Amino acid sequence: MKRHNNKLGFLTILCLIGLGSCTKSFEELNYDPNNAHEVNPEYLLSYAQKNAMDNTWDEWQNGRFGLLYSQQWSQPDYTEESRYQIRTNVNYNLWAAYYHDVLNNLEESVKQNEADLISGSPNKSAISKIFKSWAFHVLTDIYGDVPYGEALQGEAALNPKYESSQVIYADLLKTLQEQVEILDEDQSSYGSGDNIYGGDVIKWKKFANSLIVRIALRMVDKDPQAARTAIEAAVSSGVFQGNEDNALYHYLANAPNNNPINESYKSRTGDFSVSKTLVDYMKEVNDPRLAVYASPAEVSGEYVGYVYGSSTVINADQVSLPGTRIRAAEESGIFMSYPEVAFALAEAAERGFSVGGTAEDFYKKGITASMNYWGVTDGNAINQYIAANPYSSADWKNVIGVQKWLGMYMQGIQAWLERIRLDIKKPGGAQLFVAPVSGSLDQNVDFVPYRMTYPVEEQTRNAVNYRDAVSKIAGGIDSKGAKQWWMP
Repeated sequence: MKRHNNKLGFLTILCLIGLGSCTKSFEELNYDPNNAHEVNPEYLLSYAQKNAMDNTWDEWQNGRFGLLYSQQWSQPDYTEESRYQIRTNVNYNLWAAYYHDVLNNLEESVKQNEADLISGSPNKSAISKIFKSWAFHVLTDIYGDVPYGEALQGEAALNPKYESSQVIYADLLKTLQEQVEILDEDQSSYGSGDNIYGGDVIKWKKFANSLIVRIALRMVDKDPQAARTAIEAAVSSGVFQGNEDNALYHYLANAPNNNPINESYKSRTGDFSVSKTLVDYMKEVNDPRLAVYASPAEVSGEYVGYVYGSSTVINADQVSLPGTRIRAAEESGIFMSYPEVAFALAEAAERGFSVGGTAEDFYKKGITASMNYWGVTDGNAINQYIAANPYSSADWKNVIGVQKWLGMYMQGIQAWLERIRLDIKKPGGAQLFVAPVSGSLDQNVDFVPYRMTYPVEEQTRNAVNYRDAVSKIAGGIDSKGAKQWWMP
């Protein structure tokens, strides 16, 4: 929005004309797009993008879920979530927001564009489908099997069946590849309603191909040949090449369009700190990003992370809060970044895939790009850091994994998913993460959850399909301890 001079005053109007609640409480989750057919497709896209980021980056889904499961943050107060007791309404709000405010509006934008084939409609439809693929991938990686093919069919499917996450993966890859072929930079596209790229078709092609790399790499241990084929084709077509390609949501200075973390820290300054896990490791390797990721503790003036999963409540002035940039009103939210792609290509190269470079080259590019993104631009300092944390083919999972985890700071959900996929440890094999020190509050999880349980509302709202989905989970119970299909 900052880059493209966008304004979001229309969001209030959209809430009034039936795009769904602008609050985080929903009395009813209805897969119908609420008769939004008269709304400009650009508004539908913009509304979906804002809700997607607000419900991925905020204090609830990020602070009390993703950033805790990735162990980048901890809780000095209200510590239950770091011990895996998630509030049921928060879980439901994530599910509802993605289906109701993100996916339904994207589906409606596709329908409108395809029903009125004017200049730019094919590009607009393709962009909406690419962003739909991003949203569905987030949902299926959090929950496993989810409503998919029937989920956005309005009143015809108020009780949509759940589809296999493995089947969803295959369809997402197919959809993304098809949209890359459709996108045509010589034709018109979305304008300021696209708050990520302003309708830039070339950027959207890179985003789609980079998303293919994310999806394919996540399943690489279960279907290595399909993953290899998809990744090599995506790289050949064109993925992110630098931070200039990052898919960002640019927040504004004032509510309700400011960074939601900024808004939460206006009144809830003691709820979150940076974790001891993150601070101690960054101090151990002398990581210059620490001064950006965290603030010195007010009492000591030192960087002090709070122990993860403790039931002991302490004053926030004793530990490091997230850094001032992290809490800034206009700090962007990240849908996907070049550092993630560079580390993904490092892994792909190490696995023997043809991706246009060596694992070590991409590893260095990932570190450098992450440093640059967070304001560390001293080339000598970056080179010294890389020399002190060299690439090792013999220990690639940990070497790439820990730098990817550091490079994906604040992308809590994705950092958690990479943590459990790679089973990340420190280079050399020493344990990096800890179990909640006061013990887990979930009887099915000791160390780290592998998925989120389904919202309890689904047990009554979509009971038959819910029970069928649960029956397919290992052990036949809706457990955070059940591994996703793509996990080794």
